[in-house]
Amino acid sequence: MYLEGDVLRRMQVQIDEVRQSLGVVRWAEPRLDYGQHRAAVPPLRAGRYALGSVEGWRGEILYWIRADTGNRIARCKVKDPSLNNWPALVEAVQGNIVPDFPVINKSFNLSYSGTDR
Repeated sequence: MYLEGDVLRRMQVQIDEVRQSLGVVRWAEPRLDYGQHRAAVPPLRAGRYALGSVEGWRGEILYWIRADTGNRIARCKVKDPSLNNWPALVEAVQGNIVPDFPVINKSFNLSYSGTDR
């Protein structure tokens, strides 16, 4: 019987990340400035593009938008980090028995809908 393994290690990393995040929140909360937290956005020019990124718990999330007339968004594309992580799952299941697949798969917690194009 194994007491250590990939799934256990991924779970431990997530537990450690939660603990670290709680520590950051506890440190930052008394230092917050409770003033204005929103910046004015100038009008968008039609045809302009923008790319932004945010660090999610699975990895980097990319947002791409294209502006339309009337200060509206004509197109928005979100790239979920699961798209980059699926190949790692293929490697993780190598050498394991079939009944282990659901546990290994869920330990990655990849998004099926996030990879749908």
